[in-house]
Amino acid sequence: MGVPPGLILKQPIWAGRVLIPMLVVAHFWRGLQWQTRARVSLAGIFAGALFLFSHQQANPQAVSAGRITSFLHPEEDAKGAGYQL
Repeated sequence: MGVPPGLILKQPIWAGRVLIPMLVVAHFWRGLQWQTRARVSLAGIFAGALFLFSHQQANPQAVSAGRITSFLHPEEDAKGAGYQL
């Protein structure tokens, strides 16, 4: 189990450093009862949903209005919101 992380950690890229915390969490997770796992999972799902909801509600009118108008009339703001169209 340590050979792949060891080989990845020898690479100069820092993305391989994610494997060690993942292994630690997996080892900790293995020792928990299923009820505790269910509670932690539900809490994580709930917290993630709250984060995504609050992130998406930052300024919904300005964002959606700009997207809709740039889709319907891309020539009005060709270098701005309609650039990708």
